[in-house]
Amino acid sequence: MAKYEMITGPFEGMIVEEGHQFLDVSFSELDDDMQCRVRIYAEDHNISNMEDAKERYELSWESREIEEVAA
Repeated sequence: MAKYEMITGPFEGMIVEEGHQFLDVSFSELDDDMQCRVRIYAEDHNISNMEDAKERYELSWESREIEEVAA
């Protein structure tokens, strides 16, 4: 499975596997910091539904595929 390095967003620098979801809980289950980040994103993009804002916020982060290093 491919691996990706997050190059933008709150998890910048983190290496994850393809398909990884950072925000895989409902908006109300996010910690206060992440709820604040999603609210700001929603306001900046005129999104009224926080679940939609959460999904679109996560999709806005950029990543790049990285080469796996053989052990």
